[in-house]
Amino acid sequence: MHCCRSCDYSDYNVLDDPQLRQGIKDYSDWPTIPQVYLHGEFMGGSDILRQMHQIWGLVEELKKLGVHSAL
Repeated sequence: MHCCRSCDYSDYNVLDDPQLRQGIKDYSDWPTIPQVYLHGEFMGGSDILRQMHQIWGLVEELKKLGVHSAL
């Protein structure tokens, strides 16, 4: 797990843990990884995030959470 001290987020390498990998798929009812949650709400995988970026500005939403992007 990696965690940013100044932000409230973390990441996990689910590829290293088959039980965790299946558990996250079961929890979200979404068959693929990566999975992204914003404000505790499941947003989708990378395809959904790409659409979110194109349609309503994912970078701006991340800035509200204190996550700064190079995009």
